Amino acid sequence: MLAGAEAAQSVIDRVRSEPQGLIKLACPPGLSSYLIGGLLADFMAAYPQIQLQLKALNRRVDVIAEGYDLAIGSGASVRDQSGLVVRKLRNIPAALVGSPGLIGERAPETPTELESSPSLDFGLPRDEHIWCMTHADGTSTMIRHQPRFVSDDLSALHAAALRGIGIVQLPSPLIEADIATGSLVRLLPKWRSEEDTLCAVFPSRRGLLPSIRVLLDYLSEGPGAN
Repeated sequence: MLAGAEAAQSVIDRVRSEPQGLIKLACPPGLSSYLIGGLLADFMAAYPQIQLQLKALNRRVDVIAEGYDLAIGSGASVRDQSGLVVRKLRNIPAALVGSPGLIGERAPETPTELESSPSLDFGLPRDEHIWCMTHADGTSTMIRHQPRFVSDDLSALHAAALRGIGIVQLPSPLIEADIATGSLVRLLPKWRSEEDTLCAVFPSRRGLLPSIRVLLDYLSEGPGAN
């Protein structure tokens, strides 16, 4: 009887210690499609007692007022969120790419050559559109361009790039398959595009549920983390 009671208590303790429960989170649809969706699927396979509700929203989320446990976004989209904790999860590398038909037989070899090329840009229309690049030798430069198409929808920019509308800087995880198949060509391979950061925002570190802690750790340290 004692052995049976100890075994039962061991099961209870294990269940209590295993992260479980519902997590409500929000994320931009573009980010969800090329990065977060796959990571969340792997996370749920690793933690079967956790349920997720993901809302794809292409706007800034009021985490507290809208009842989310956390919101995930790029560094630029989550800065200056008053009263919330911002945690950096991982870097998101990017690259300048164009379609083979647009590039032609001779790809540009210097940043200056791109300034007059047809271009696309992520974000909102602004006075200046700039790509910041760093050479392998440490030299930095800025490429000023006048985009034909500006959007905060990565999927739309990706589709336009594939159709040869213009050169664009996109997150590397989104375009890896296209570069491998030759649908897109990476430009200026000796130059590195400025990285973005994947961040999470949530109300407070104090009292953070174990399920949310393990999710944050997984997004920070899981597959593809750098």
